[in-house]
Amino acid sequence: DAPITFKALTRRTVRLVGGPGSEYAIHLSQVEHINIEGFHVAPDPDTGRWLLVDRARHIQITDTLMEKARGSMPFLINNSEHVYVRDSVIREYAGHNMARISNSKWLLFEGNAISRTGHSPFQFYPPGSNQFIVVRGNVFHPAWGRAFEFFAERDLLFEHNLVTNAYDGGRSASTNAKILSVNSIFRFNRVFRNWGGPISANPEEDWQFRNVRLYHNVFDDNAQYGLGINIGSDAV
Repeated sequence: DAPITFKALTRRTVRLVGGPGSEYAIHLSQVEHINIEGFHVAPDPDTGRWLLVDRARHIQITDTLMEKARGSMPFLINNSEHVYVRDSVIREYAGHNMARISNSKWLLFEGNAISRTGHSPFQFYPPGSNQFIVVRGNVFHPAWGRAFEFFAERDLLFEHNLVTNAYDGGRSASTNAKILSVNSIFRFNRVFRNWGGPISANPEEDWQFRNVRLYHNVFDDNAQYGLGINIGSDAV
């Protein structure tokens, strides 16, 4: 009932720059009941990173701006439970995959703006390692690549999100966001004005796509299909 809270007195005026080398500016390892609120995370070093949540529980990241990282995988949640990221901005990583969530469960991402990295700004990996996930009311505007990647995650609710401006950039490998998941719901989303096919599901042995309901979504003004499903040699 009384978590430890680190909060900027005036929102986003306190800048966290991290330590030397490739250290994370926010490093939460083997801790519980920690709230981070209202910071600006912008690492100084050329290899600086934003956030690591590792083997932690009951962590909340709120109203935090994370931008201009240089170190590999600047946002990482691993082996953790009950992690909530709300009303934050995660953007501008001049690399490959920007935010990765691995081996974790009971996750909430709500009201965030996520954009600008070479390949995938928001990735759940390895396949099937995450469970009980809510992704709600976010804006995905990748600009340099695809919007997100779910690889056989279990019990996913993806709703009321905006997905726009996916682009087949030099490092993106295509505009295709992945929604491979199991026992999941994809509803009330708007997917519009993307520079290619914005969302696809191509099941393979480890990348499962089953027991998924997709309804009440809007696909509008995309350069190719809105949603592509490819099972073997048959594309839908």
